[in-house]
Amino acid sequence: MRGKSSHIAVRCSCRDLDISPSVQGSTSTPAMLGAAAISCSNCGTRNFRITFSTCTNEGVDGVNVILQLQRWFHLEPWNDTAWYLLILNIFQKAREEKYPNHLCRVIKQLVSSVRWNLFFNKGGDNCPYKGFQLLLCISEIYLQSGDYSGSLKHAISASQLHVSDGMLFFAHLQLARCYASQQDLTSLHNEYKKCLQLRTDCEIGWITLGLLEARYFLQGQNNTAAINHELFLNKRDNAQNSWMALLEVVRGQGFIWHEDFQSAEEALVQACSMWPEEGCLHLIHGAICMELARQSSRSEFLYMAKRSLLKAQDIGHSALPMVSLLLAQAEASIDRKKAKWERNLRLEWSAWPADMKPAELLFQMHLLAVQSRGMSERENDRPECSKSSRSWLLLALHLNPSCSRYWEALKQVLKCM
Repeated sequence: MRGKSSHIAVRCSCRDLDISPSVQGSTSTPAMLGAAAISCSNCGTRNFRITFSTCTNEGVDGVNVILQLQRWFHLEPWNDTAWYLLILNIFQKAREEKYPNHLCRVIKQLVSSVRWNLFFNKGGDNCPYKGFQLLLCISEIYLQSGDYSGSLKHAISASQLHVSDGMLFFAHLQLARCYASQQDLTSLHNEYKKCLQLRTDCEIGWITLGLLEARYFLQGQNNTAAINHELFLNKRDNAQNSWMALLEVVRGQGFIWHEDFQSAEEALVQACSMWPEEGCLHLIHGAICMELARQSSRSEFLYMAKRSLLKAQDIGHSALPMVSLLLAQAEASIDRKKAKWERNLRLEWSAWPADMKPAELLFQMHLLAVQSRGMSERENDRPECSKSSRSWLLLALHLNPSCSRYWEALKQVLKCM
């Protein structure tokens, strides 16, 4: 469990959350909380408004870590560790929330002070590592803000620090992403080759490089061949299958980008065979089969989609969003049984948090409400009966006003009034 139990370390600490002067040789409670919140095993979001019950995360919960770090930094403004952890925790929050402008501005303000220069001028054993992390985080903030020159500048600075090859890999990976954003394919290819030369034992680095490779055909038709080989050499334990499966998903994503859905389906079959207990992989395979069925009008793809979606529905302790919605469409196309369609739509409704239900689900509830007219009072507790069919349709239009299907349905509703 080493490296994967930051939440246990925090729970085992009996330290008070009150900020107290640092004791020589000891680690303060805010420092432990701040480090645990940005640890590799805690990279998932803890904000349940922007995630689902199927997402597993055992990270720091119930404690406003950023608030504790702000108090610590306010009391000890000279403390580099407080400043460093505050920036990384705000960056983690920004990443979780897809880099909103206000958080990007906060991070830019924190690193625009004199402290930035003082930090890099101090030296010390930890400075290259901490500086490397900060430079990559700031580069990402600029990249997400659309300031490609600022992003490139900080990524180049990170690539010039004296750190290990495994860490330097990520500087050149960031440079590759910067050049990709600017459509500088020659420089992108050069950075890609540097990443292959440097190598890393961090799987997510190969996954990200694989996405670039698939998106820009950096390896021609041999997508992810070098990456698969490197990952096989670096990981020889039971966790290998899950990462190899994710690399197949990356291959599939590349084929989807280039509209080769047949090859994408084959890649997902491989992924599902490598990691059969992961419901999300079966969901992706089912969705690809549904698209193939739409394009070719061949019923065997519908049966393949149904099998995969049923597996995704059966796996896990809670419902995975989109599975039942796609399954409802597949079963309706195969045997046109109204009862199965209705059952799956109601399952889909319960799989989504109240404030995250998508427009298509609201539109399907409109169709279900139309089918449910004249229901007995005993059946009026069903979700589709909570609103009129017209109200469901208007909600769907409010969320996605660009969908022509919704407007056509509204015209039909208005004609019948």
